[in-house]
Amino acid sequence: MWLSVQLVLWVIWVRMSATSELRSHKITNVSDVIQSVPGRTKRSVFSTQVQQDILDLHNRMRRMEGSSDMNVLTWNTELTVMAEEWAERCYWGHGQPSRTNPPFKHIGQNLYAYTGHFDPLNGLHAFYDEKPFYDYDTGACSKYPCGHYTQVVWADTKEVGCAYSNCPNLDNTNLGAASYLVCNYGPAGNWGGQKPYLQGEACSECSSGVGWCENGLCSDTCKKETSKCECRQKCHNCGTVILSNCTCSCAEGWLGVDCSVPCENTHKFCGAEPGWPEFWCNKDFVREKCPLMCGICKESTTICSSSPIQKSSSIATAAISGIILAILLH
Repeated sequence: MWLSVQLVLWVIWVRMSATSELRSHKITNVSDVIQSVPGRTKRSVFSTQVQQDILDLHNRMRRMEGSSDMNVLTWNTELTVMAEEWAERCYWGHGQPSRTNPPFKHIGQNLYAYTGHFDPLNGLHAFYDEKPFYDYDTGACSKYPCGHYTQVVWADTKEVGCAYSNCPNLDNTNLGAASYLVCNYGPAGNWGGQKPYLQGEACSECSSGVGWCENGLCSDTCKKETSKCECRQKCHNCGTVILSNCTCSCAEGWLGVDCSVPCENTHKFCGAEPGWPEFWCNKDFVREKCPLMCGICKESTTICSSSPIQKSSSIATAAISGIILAILLH
């Protein structure tokens, strides 16, 4: 028997059987703290080996998605300590302990509780098992929540830290005694209107603009070809790969990590009167929408011998629209 309840940004999923299981996900801020950390009487961090097992399973799951921009996850000690402090509250709910300098402004958080024999890897599998409920094309969850899965495979997330607590009584639930797993992710995933990752050849569209690949995942730490690191950068439209830093040198007329974005102004305000004059090119959003006007690229004067591969350079977002409106009304 399955029951599901969705409350604002966070979801709870309860499975009723001989043992009971709960899951919950939310994007958290350090300001979400609801009480001071109680005095701790025990450690609830995992051993070094279990931490590595958790990290490896996360990356194995991320590797399975067929993504072109999926970052490799690394273990973050501060996220782990924050997860430990939160788990030891033994209160079922989202938030973060107070920090003057948190490791990330927004932290994704997956929660899992279980009343039987506790294995943290089972919690991760429970998160990933939501995959069938996620529709990549529409970006929607069907039938059951799927936010835990999408956080696990959110491409832009780079760091994770997990901890647990064996709670004599897990408050805000009817479970009684339970093992309580908290995993923190930075930067947070699950932003509205965005897909968790891009589909395509591994490491061909890394957000860093560099195609270094570590076992099929985008890496910020690779600097040269090794047994662990390889350059998987793909450059379209007669662009060439610069092997020394694994980036693309795009031919005239093309932009983007893989030279698939045409060099053109994509907003009607570029150079318009009223609109955005050239001296506004010091503003990031103008440079993004008006690369031709701002001299970031040049129109092509030659025809590439290969068939053009083109992706849209126009991304409509509420944030950009708000900035545009604010400036026009100023």
